[in-house]
Amino acid sequence: MEGRPGKGWAAYVTADDWITFKITASGGKKLVVRALRVRRFASFEAMLRECGVKACLPEISGSLQEAVEIYQSFGTMSGATYAEVEREYGVIAIDVVPLGL
Repeated sequence: MEGRPGKGWAAYVTADDWITFKITASGGKKLVVRALRVRRFASFEAMLRECGVKACLPEISGSLQEAVEIYQSFGTMSGATYAEVEREYGVIAIDVVPLGL
């Protein structure tokens, strides 16, 4: 599961699209995934309630509110936080399957 603000490239993803992520801490490796399903939500809280904290943030064992705060603390390339972008554009949840590195 990939959760993103509903702005930029994520706003245009549809099922069966391939997405390439650059894994910054890996020395430049990339991960290619296929979008299985795309859902739109008003907020990260709504996304996490429906999709589940474990599906979106598997390493987190905290509460729903902690998971919301984690998502909202992420930053965008433009310098805005996910919380700032979420209010204006909503949230996109993309069910993905890895295709390879």
